[in-house]
Amino acid sequence: MSKSIVVKTGIEYLDGVINYTHGCTAISPGCDNCWAKKCAETRLRSTEKRPTDYPADDPFRVVECWDKLDGHIPGSGKRIGISFMGDFFHPDVSVLFIEAVFGMLAKYPDNDYYFLTKRAGQMEAVLGTLLRPVYRNWHFGVTAENQTFLDLRLPGLLEVGHNPWLSLEPLLGPIVIPPEALKRLQWVVVGAESGPGRRPCDVEWIVNLLYQCRSQRVEIPVFIKQADIDGTLVKLPLIDGRVWDQYPEVTR
Repeated sequence: MSKSIVVKTGIEYLDGVINYTHGCTAISPGCDNCWAKKCAETRLRSTEKRPTDYPADDPFRVVECWDKLDGHIPGSGKRIGISFMGDFFHPDVSVLFIEAVFGMLAKYPDNDYYFLTKRAGQMEAVLGTLLRPVYRNWHFGVTAENQTFLDLRLPGLLEVGHNPWLSLEPLLGPIVIPPEALKRLQWVVVGAESGPGRRPCDVEWIVNLLYQCRSQRVEIPVFIKQADIDGTLVKLPLIDGRVWDQYPEVTR
């Protein structure tokens, strides 16, 4: 059997990731303290630890990892993130490669696959060109750090319309999700920024998002990854008397 291409991750809501691509370019304030970029330019830049598909001269340049298409995805019922060390829908990732990845994922239908991008328009355009069916356990999401970028990215996400979800991390300002979007979203992940130089996140922004998602009209699963409480970053915090670690329902 070929080698597993799923690697462990510290992302609390995932069981593992497959980095079919690496690298990205900054497009909004949420990118300023990008963990993946810092990791590529420090820990992974050393000769001993750098994977062969990381360019030594420019470690965060966008790279398609074709060799991973020969790998194996073990297990079932796992939540697997796709290319969380970059942006799978970056313009430098070819439609040919994306289609090849989709073809491989279709061979392993027993896991749940999560795509996340800041480029909702590019995702919408690419998916519109592909004839391959998208499977029920594939989840397409966008990330937004404030109201401006939610308003920019949400229309493209809803046009894709396939298990849409939001990652509001790092949350850098208050956000109001439009009512029509609340009726269609299947999952919302929220989190304060982490790491050196992290920017403030008022816990009330998070509480307000929770109430939007759990109102009388909608009941969207919410995963609160971390919150800034009295100056301390708390993972899986108690909010409104409980830990919010909900997941979307999956139908295969």
